[in-house]
Amino acid sequence: MAPAGESVSALVKVFTSDPLNGNLFALMLALIFLVLLGILGSALLMFWWAASVGQFENIEDGALAVFDTDEPAGQTTDSFPDPRR
Repeated sequence: MAPAGESVSALVKVFTSDPLNGNLFALMLALIFLVLLGILGSALLMFWWAASVGQFENIEDGALAVFDTDEPAGQTTDSFPDPRR
């Protein structure tokens, strides 16, 4: 079994091998950073849109929209497992 220092140096060589005349590890980190920045920007843009069109104005009515007279809010109409057994 190889000493831990040799394993680490072999791993560093893999990440710093240089097919693009630069540091491949730094390129990978920059790519991950840009993707995360894009995801964060998209989330902020969606939040801004929702706030600007009034999606957060009345949250309670939206939560009750899934209920009707067959399944009123606050009453259990079904269960698992079936309580009749």
